[in-house]
Amino acid sequence: MTLNKAARPPLAKRTQTGGDFAVAGWTDRKAGGLMPGAVAGGYTDFGRRCAEVHEALRQTATAGTTPREFILQAREALAKILPETEVVVHAVPDLVPVLPSAGVQDSAPAALRGLAELVLREARLQYFPDTRTAGQPEAGALAAAGLAAALGIPCLGPDGPVAAIALGRPTGLSLGDADVLSLAAVGAHLGTGLHAAIARTTIERSYQALQAAQGQRVSTERLAALGQMAAGVAHDFNNMLASIMVRAELLRQLLTDPKLIAHVEVIERTAHDGARTVRRLQEFTRPANGSSFHPLDLNDAIKESLEITKSRWKDDAHLAGIHIEVETEFGKVPPVQGEASEIREVLTNLIVNAVDAMPYGGRLRFATRHLAKENRAEVTIGDTGVGMTEEVRAHIFDPFFTTKGTKGSGLGLSVSYGIIKRHRGQIVVESTPGIGTTFTLTLPCAAEAEKVPAPAATEPQPASPGALRLLVIDDDEGFRVSMYTALQREGHFVAVAASGEEGMRLFRISTFDVVLTDLGMPGMSGWDVAQAVKQARPRTPVVLVTGWGVTLTEEDRHRPEIDAVLGKPVTAKAVLQTLSKLSLQRPNGGEGTSRPNGRGRGK
Repeated sequence: MTLNKAARPPLAKRTQTGGDFAVAGWTDRKAGGLMPGAVAGGYTDFGRRCAEVHEALRQTATAGTTPREFILQAREALAKILPETEVVVHAVPDLVPVLPSAGVQDSAPAALRGLAELVLREARLQYFPDTRTAGQPEAGALAAAGLAAALGIPCLGPDGPVAAIALGRPTGLSLGDADVLSLAAVGAHLGTGLHAAIARTTIERSYQALQAAQGQRVSTERLAALGQMAAGVAHDFNNMLASIMVRAELLRQLLTDPKLIAHVEVIERTAHDGARTVRRLQEFTRPANGSSFHPLDLNDAIKESLEITKSRWKDDAHLAGIHIEVETEFGKVPPVQGEASEIREVLTNLIVNAVDAMPYGGRLRFATRHLAKENRAEVTIGDTGVGMTEEVRAHIFDPFFTTKGTKGSGLGLSVSYGIIKRHRGQIVVESTPGIGTTFTLTLPCAAEAEKVPAPAATEPQPASPGALRLLVIDDDEGFRVSMYTALQREGHFVAVAASGEEGMRLFRISTFDVVLTDLGMPGMSGWDVAQAVKQARPRTPVVLVTGWGVTLTEEDRHRPEIDAVLGKPVTAKAVLQTLSKLSLQRPNGGEGTSRPNGRGRGK
């Protein structure tokens, strides 16, 4: 029953009249909340025991504990002064989300938890000295649970109750008015302290979220800067590799000694390997190419990636005497918009890294789910490997950063980062040393199902274009000389220029069938050259030969002033094939005048 009997002075709720408690029995203690007037002048024996609870709460608050710890301390202190008593401290779930459930003590009778919930709803004290004769439904439920007496106390914060204390004992509580008031003061203290703990925890979490956001922003900016630097380095390497590859082709054609030819082939293979490494580096900053994106099934992509890497996580592990268990939990995920080969590359990189992180075996787990609110698909890839320190985790997406020594290139995760960003997705990592690592990928779902276009039919090999008048414009001397030598050897007339301005002077005083120009040059760029050529002679084809090829957008590749794009490093064979295609498209021989066996001019 509610404590409002004639035999006892009423325990009133707080009023707003001048900030005082209008009903006798309460005083307003500004620093510590509510104090019962009956014990303000001197503690009873039970009041002194309640003082121990106050001291425990004060020490707990001073230690800066979490709301959960504060509630657990309150329950422990109450249980100490109330032996053989069931104690429940029930918090408002919305205010204390850190708790696994609203009731800290799940083993307590459900009826006692129900009393705490009633106190929270009504925000007032509930006391049943004898549950068997009280008459209320709540008292009957308590009696049925074997509790002869029960007391529910609200724990008030500035904006209302934040928790409730529920006490129940099979043999009765035998509490006097002063004892009840002492327990009510404990509830008031708990409410004040719990409100402060909630506020402190909220501030700490907000600060941590702010730190994480700032860290992510710094990481994004650092990766963007590294990407720009990497792109510049890749461009310079492409120019050098292009010269090596073209000259190696020439050497192979000129040599007759099989041993020397084998040496040249080694040079060519090495140059091609270097070109692949540079392309992977450029993937870090390659812009999105939405036209190549199609709906794909993430679950299928994971299955395919696991099959591709099966030799690593199963066969090689078995030979090494270790066991790697693979678990999958596939949710119902709509298709995502992307390029299947690139998504498989990301998944493959993560699988290989996870296997390398479990030298003694472990568990590799995949899970997918649909984030309906954001309409995004989420993939988590977790391992039980060695984990990473915070210092390592902060740099794992940096190009060339690796913890594998000479066994790793340091490009796998940086390329994966670039791919996911290009797909308008996110990739985050959580790791604990000795526990394991979990990568979480999120990708936007496809707006609607689309049919994946069938692969284009293989085009027939174009015939030789015959002798052409060619203008090669490039600021890299090695590439200019290499292209001049290779193209002239095929019978073409070749003029070369070291800048866009010089190339346009040659173009205006002579005629050419095709112009091949670099993109990134001081002064007049390749775009400027192409526009100037089309303005002067619209039917003259322009081929962009550039070390930035991978980073060009689809829109750039289809600009009207450009007829073809070749990415460096390029071989003489690829250039000749492009010239053959362009010659077939040129009506009536084009605007240039072809001169068979013409002699080129070098520079």
